[in-house]
Amino acid sequence: MCFGILSAQMVNDGASLVIQSGAILKLTGDLSNLNGGLIDIAGTLDVEGDVINEADIITQNASLIRFSGDQFSSLLSGGATVRNLELEKTNSAGVELQDHLSIVENLNFISGNLILGNFDLNTANTATLTNASSSSYVETNGSGQIRRSRNTSGTFNFTYPVGNTAHYLPFTFSVNQQSAVPMVYSGKVGNFTLGTDVDDEELDYVIDDHLYTLESTGTSTLSAFQVSMDFSSLIPLSFDAQWLRIATYSGIQWDNIGGQLSGNIVTSTESFTLPVTLALAKGIDDLGIPAHLVFQDMVLPGTADTCYAATQTITIAGDGTAYTVQSGAVVSFVAGLNIFVFPNTTFEAGSSVHLYIDDTDTWCVPAQALDIAKLEAAAVPAIPVFNQRAQDQSLFFKAFPNPTSGIITLELSPDEESSHAVIDIVNLRGERLNTKELTGGHQWDLNLTHLPPGVYIIRVIRQKELGFLRIVKQ
Repeated sequence: MCFGILSAQMVNDGASLVIQSGAILKLTGDLSNLNGGLIDIAGTLDVEGDVINEADIITQNASLIRFSGDQFSSLLSGGATVRNLELEKTNSAGVELQDHLSIVENLNFISGNLILGNFDLNTANTATLTNASSSSYVETNGSGQIRRSRNTSGTFNFTYPVGNTAHYLPFTFSVNQQSAVPMVYSGKVGNFTLGTDVDDEELDYVIDDHLYTLESTGTSTLSAFQVSMDFSSLIPLSFDAQWLRIATYSGIQWDNIGGQLSGNIVTSTESFTLPVTLALAKGIDDLGIPAHLVFQDMVLPGTADTCYAATQTITIAGDGTAYTVQSGAVVSFVAGLNIFVFPNTTFEAGSSVHLYIDDTDTWCVPAQALDIAKLEAAAVPAIPVFNQRAQDQSLFFKAFPNPTSGIITLELSPDEESSHAVIDIVNLRGERLNTKELTGGHQWDLNLTHLPPGVYIIRVIRQKELGFLRIVKQ
């Protein structure tokens, strides 16, 4: 390995500089590449000062540009793409962009922020951003954004490791890109600059600390939007975290897109479209009933006699976790829409467990239509529990073939009053993946080819009729 250290400013004025593979060139000062100069990097360039490129820098496979030291640095890439960049600044120093920067392979955070200002950070389709934390992240303090490229179809998640000067405020965006065409997904977080009027009966108020923005460019059809936000910087909250919601700005007022809680992460549960402006909000206390409850890695002792209610969804176990109701416990789970019971859920012999859907808003008042069931010890399969009263009736629709490889035919029973229906495709976590309104006729084809193999629920609403059907996508 060749290791060289230069303490003065280095100016490459029209010459060619090659850093061979395995070699490390460390500069405690600045690096300027001027007047047609070429810097060809196959090894490591470690700089404590500024990098100003007004000529040509080539970064080979496995090359690395590292910013280190305890002073702020500036980076002018001059349009050069960087394969691997690493931040290892100390004493709260960082690196500030002077033009747009493109990362091909990896941006690794050790310490210090990458400050965008009014310039964008472009990340290639396969590029990774690793090890971001509250001490090292992308600071979106101006109009600059992280722009993620993608040219393949299917569902993908991307975490924007962003924050402002004071706080790390990462968020994750999930979307189903239906075509293999070039798309760019841009995201940032900034200071709150909008009004706080709400236009949704489910919202109490918007938390006017930060604004999140997402937008896309490209021609692909998109679906199954979802966003998750880390609210660690807001702790301690002035209210119970179960009331955290995510809101979208309509241009005048804020609307609720739900909020499912898991640790210090809150995730949207309702659809939205791009571009979108988002903020965290507090939901309305619906008689003390949260919208979602998640029971994971918990044991309900045999002395318990309780009831849990959620206006929308209850999730028990899942994601490799477990939930146990011990012998002697008496418990009811009451939800407004769905109850999902996943593997590693155990109701021990001698426990009394009651799961039901409440369509009367009485919540933890026992439903007269169902009796509490004594259950033997068993591992419960991953099966959603829906409105039992609706399920006891014959469905007003059917879907075939089931299982399906992608295309299914939905056929509704004749109804002289209405040929209009709304169809939702829902996964086993209760997340709505697609919604479609159908008018005219009683039979339609639905395309599920964009969904990965698995079990899904078709939910159909026609007039006052509501039905659910479990389908398998192969």
